[in-house]
Amino acid sequence: MSRKKPVITCLLCNREMTAFGLGSHLKGSHNMDIIQYNKLFGLEEERPKKFCKFCSKEIIFDKPGTKKFCNENCRNLFYKKEQIEKSKIKYPDDSEYVECKICGFRATSLVTHVTKFHGYKSVEDYKIE
Repeated sequence: MSRKKPVITCLLCNREMTAFGLGSHLKGSHNMDIIQYNKLFGLEEERPKKFCKFCSKEIIFDKPGTKKFCNENCRNLFYKKEQIEKSKIKYPDDSEYVECKICGFRATSLVTHVTKFHGYKSVEDYKIE
């Protein structure tokens, strides 16, 4: 037996949708986010503020969850920075490693790193720059 999703009506245009669809509806049809909508109609609900783990910008979201970043770019940059920090722990100053001249990533070889991390077609292209 499937559970029915709760249906709500947009107070701006009377369109019915699921509660989880309201945020994208507001953005696409009314050019506003859920926080602006709630303020407009006095529907403020107490939710803890969330901030992006990379840029510290407040995260605006329309459904509860574990979103940690304000956008995909911040997520990617955060994990790249984390990989660089981990590489410096794995290869301390007194060990044998090569270090990326762009970001400081350390490894025994930079072939995979410069092609996937920085988008070079080959190590030779990386060396030229």
